[in-house]
Amino acid sequence: MLIANTKGNEYMLLREDSTWLNRIVTWNGGIQSIMRYRWKYDETMNVLSDTNWTDIRKYDPRERPWFTGGLNTNNRELAWTQPYIFFTTKDPGITVSVNWKASADVSLRYVIAFDILLIDISDYTSKLNISKNGKAFILTSDSKIIGLPRDHRFENPDSLKKFVLYEYKDLNISELTEAVNKWKTGDNSGLPFSFELDGNTWWAGIHPFELGKNNLFYIGVVVPEDDFMSEVNRTRTVIVAAFLLVLVLTLLVIRGYNRTRRAYALLEKQNQKILEQKDEISSQRDKIEIQRNEITDSIKYSKRIQTAVLPPDNLIKSMLPSSFVFFRPKDIISGDFYWVERAHNKILWASVDCTGHGVPGAIMSIIGFNGLNRAVREYHLLHPGEILDRLNHIVAETFRQDSGNEEEIASGEVRIRDGMDISLCSVDYSVMEVEFAAANNSMFLVRGKNVPLIVNGSAVEPDLTDGTNTLYEVDADKQPIGSYSGSSNFTTRTINIIPGDSIYTTSDGFADQFGGPKGKKYMKKQMKALFLDIQGLNIIERNNRIDEIFNSWKGSHEQVDDVLIFAVQIQAVNLP
Repeated sequence: MLIANTKGNEYMLLREDSTWLNRIVTWNGGIQSIMRYRWKYDETMNVLSDTNWTDIRKYDPRERPWFTGGLNTNNRELAWTQPYIFFTTKDPGITVSVNWKASADVSLRYVIAFDILLIDISDYTSKLNISKNGKAFILTSDSKIIGLPRDHRFENPDSLKKFVLYEYKDLNISELTEAVNKWKTGDNSGLPFSFELDGNTWWAGIHPFELGKNNLFYIGVVVPEDDFMSEVNRTRTVIVAAFLLVLVLTLLVIRGYNRTRRAYALLEKQNQKILEQKDEISSQRDKIEIQRNEITDSIKYSKRIQTAVLPPDNLIKSMLPSSFVFFRPKDIISGDFYWVERAHNKILWASVDCTGHGVPGAIMSIIGFNGLNRAVREYHLLHPGEILDRLNHIVAETFRQDSGNEEEIASGEVRIRDGMDISLCSVDYSVMEVEFAAANNSMFLVRGKNVPLIVNGSAVEPDLTDGTNTLYEVDADKQPIGSYSGSSNFTTRTINIIPGDSIYTTSDGFADQFGGPKGKKYMKKQMKALFLDIQGLNIIERNNRIDEIFNSWKGSHEQVDDVLIFAVQIQAVNLP
């Protein structure tokens, strides 16, 4: 049984072998929801068990033939569909439906419908004992079988389902084929007629039966003359058989109606339970939506705070004219941040990757940014290794960290092991030197291939070369900022620089991004090759090229982490 209205809402009740199945279709703000429920009940109509799930298949009851037919009837007139395939069970059948108005809203119309399986009709006709060799059948107006005759092939539901709606000729039952062919070429008066087949005389009768408007079916009986003793018995049997078939169709409808009355009572009880659950879900959804909006507004305001803390582009350009920052947060706010500072004749900059991203990472970034400022402005430190040692101490002090377990309770206080990876550089143009110290994140330097790189007085082996330029990777200390077991002081590395050198410091977000044709990580090796490849471009073109490569690689994949690249090209000038 199905009930639907002109808004597209629907309630379906379907009896299965040992359970009942509901489909409930609702619309809310233009969004459709299709829920299914399968449940059992006992003899007192109490529900014993139920399950539910969401149906993602496209379905609109207003597009089904039973709805459109029922909606166009008047004065509670019944509408019958042509045979078709049911949406849920995929069984062939016909549906009877009627419309009514159930509310004061004249624009809202309802249609109630009841399905009849063609295999139920065929099960009856295939077992109908007209005579020893007689057969009964039902045809559609386009000569397809909806009531199969008696035959050894039609003995179970699967075979009935297979042959129903076959063209009558395709059943390969010669007496049926001959009877229908002669009837089609005759006067179609409905009177019994005879024909010869293989030396035997057969009698047949085919009578029209109308269901609703323009829905015509034909009930037929074919019987060999030898099955009867006299003409009277033969004619009477044909007429009685036709009458019985008309009667059985009527009984099928009445039986279905009586079964539906009880099912409707069960449906009302189940629907009441579902409506109560729906109201509770709607209430909880509204509360969650309010909380989500409040949280989102707070995060957006935090974004304004974080943006105000980060150094603006004009400040960076005033200190490092030939530079750019490629910065792509994963969420509204970021756990990566960048920092610049001028101290005496030195310019310092850093790329920092804090634990996590989003709100937790942003909290760590504020602590890290403040710690770098304190190390330089309050403690007057200039060498990157000493600055990182001080930052390490500030972070440990902030989180009351020690070298114990990852999270422990001591004297009522929670101690947290979180921190950050950082690359910190300091350039002194007066002596053309860069000092570098880092926690986990290396520095990459690109220069002409014939000029070796000297770090702390020793030449460094090149990492990549393309015949024109060479990329060097200057290693970091393999420990993070934050108090960890076995941590030691950070090392300052002194690097001789020349005009045209390009220095890149990064977080791990770019190299860890999934994408490309196989959905794999970009990887650090490919990122270093990119830095080498763009050496011939000006600083603006490099930024644009990195942006293009990142978006192309990521494609439709989700961004996995915050992304930060800080690039500086050494100029042949003194302090800006």
